[in-house]
Formats: sequence, structure tokens, C-alpha cells
Amino acid sequence: MTQNTSASGALNRASPYTELVHEVLSSAHMESNSAFISYDGMDSFHKESTMKRPSPAKTRRAAAQIGGYVLTWRKLQGLTAEQVCQRAGISRPTLRKVETGDPTVTLETFLNVLRALGRLDTVVDVLDPYESELGRARADTLLPERVRR
Repeated sequence: MTQNTSASGALNRASPYTELVHEVLSSAHMESNSAFISYDGMDSFHKESTMKRPSPAKTRRAAAQIGGYVLTWRKLQGLTAEQVCQRAGISRPTLRKVETGDPTVTLETFLNVLRALGRLDTVVDVLDPYESELGRARADTLLPERVRR
């Protein structure tokens, strides 16, 4: 059993379970970007790490291009990064990730930035399948017709 000192200076005695949890979490953090720790109820922990697949080159290029568009929209509107951060409810480093096209940014964060820039409705409309010729043509043949009673 080891002895640790807390922030207040008090001496803590770590249990073997606490040490195991700390060891597993530390190694999971160092070995992989994403790791899952599960507890089986039998006083043992299991680490299941997942390998993160690299993004395809086309996806990385598209993300960078979209991030550049977000940056351009912000500048065209004369908004500071801080203003967009406040409106989107995000931090400055997160906005930087959006504007540089970091594909790990969550969809919610991306949509909040678009909303802060007044571009959310435009993006939603562009992705509407019924607004494209293909979507309208295929909808008639692939989607079931509504039956009214």
C-alpha cells in the first residue's frame, strides 16, 4: 500500500484498488486516444482500447476547406473570434479547431458555430435531399406513398 499526500497536505493511504484504477487509467491515457475501462463487478478492471482510424485524405481536405469557409464567413461579417466563441458557447481553441478543419470537432460544436455566423439554415437547406433533382426523382420511386385513412 502506498501513501500519497493530498493538496491539503493530509496523508492518504491508497488502497490496492485505487492504485489499480490509477495505473489502468494512466496507461490508457498514454497508449491510445480512446480507451474504455470496464468493471466486471468482481474487483477487476479491464482495459479495452480502440485504434483510431486515420481520416481519408479527401475527408481531411474537405474538413480543411470547410474550416476555411467558416473563417472567411466570420471575417466577412466583421466578427472577432471572441464574439463567435461567446455566441456559440465554445472556447477559443475549439473555434480554432473548427476554422482549421480539425475533423474531431463534434457536430454540435460545428452547428453552433454555423448558428453564431447565421449560416446554419443555409447548410441545412443545402443538405435537404428534396432540394436536389436526384432527391426529388428518387423520392417518388423509393419512398412509400402515404396512406390516408
